[in-house]
Amino acid sequence: MKEFVFFGMIIIPVYMFSALLDAFIFNSIQFWSGGNPVKANDAGGDGATRIVRLGWVTVTMVESDRGTTVTYARNGIVERRAIIETSATGYRLINETGALLAEAEMGQDGSVTLLDRDCQVVRQWTSDQLLALAGEAK
Repeated sequence: MKEFVFFGMIIIPVYMFSALLDAFIFNSIQFWSGGNPVKANDAGGDGATRIVRLGWVTVTMVESDRGTTVTYARNGIVERRAIIETSATGYRLINETGALLAEAEMGQDGSVTLLDRDCQVVRQWTSDQLLALAGEAK
């Protein structure tokens, strides 16, 4: 499940934006109010459904035999829905009609290559860079 979320977050460059929001806004809200403004919860007892709410934005991840369906809704209106499925070389992000949106290929050396819908390289990370992103030293 972590790989699916990581792949989805690569497509939508949210890491830096999220870090800024967390550092300056959410930590302040949690400090002064005592409550966590960003809550994630399991909707089902089986752990197959995960819901994350941030203000008026809701991201729902539902696991199935096909993969993980990720739904992005704003103010209760679904804006985007995609499926992250496992492929022979990594993960594929496809839309509701089955069109390829992006693909992450994992190399035998631990590297990850992100490809767009035309199979053009968007970005590539070495295993050391991925470990650094995850906050782990080699």
